[in-house]
Amino acid sequence: EQGRRHEPDGLDHGTGDDARFIAVGDGGIALGSPSGLGPWSMLPTGTTNNLYDVARNDEGLLLVGDQEILLQRHGESSWTSQIDESNAESAPAWIYLSAGGESTNWVVAGRTGKLVEGSDNGTAIAWSSFSNSSRAWIWDLWMQKGICVAVGGACLFRTISVSCTNQPTMNQRRQDSLRRSHIRSLLMKSPS
Repeated sequence: EQGRRHEPDGLDHGTGDDARFIAVGDGGIALGSPSGLGPWSMLPTGTTNNLYDVARNDEGLLLVGDQEILLQRHGESSWTSQIDESNAESAPAWIYLSAGGESTNWVVAGRTGKLVEGSDNGTAIAWSSFSNSSRAWIWDLWMQKGICVAVGGACLFRTISVSCTNQPTMNQRRQDSLRRSHIRSLLMKSPS
């Protein structure tokens, strides 16, 4: 149920730095565990909106969801919203379903094919929306060595070469669509 926090009983509070494994879910819940076997600790997010994905990079931890992009920088315990309508460099309010991070770059994606790229400009994360949308929901994405692969409805495969500077830009766009299938998850093997 949207707007209602569901906190499991008996959990300690922690930070994203404490956890190797992070789980997010309905009502703004975020849990972290050093081993994945337990113990699990609450990561107080300050939101009651549903969260759908989590990503980590050299900057910290990013949670995305229903009108949410929350950043917790390494060494900090608080979360900073990356959605602020009064700031032109902030991310737009949207329903974000997936997130990826690498080095100091982020890519988040969601309903109607919305793709947003973020990069640290020295004082904050500068966010920039990609201009063309696939219109298909993007369920999952993966970033590795400057390449982001996104998958979604109608078997959408989208490959993006990410090269963020102070003015995030997208170097290359490639979209391959197959018919009659929906892909909702992606796993990439780490390079040897």
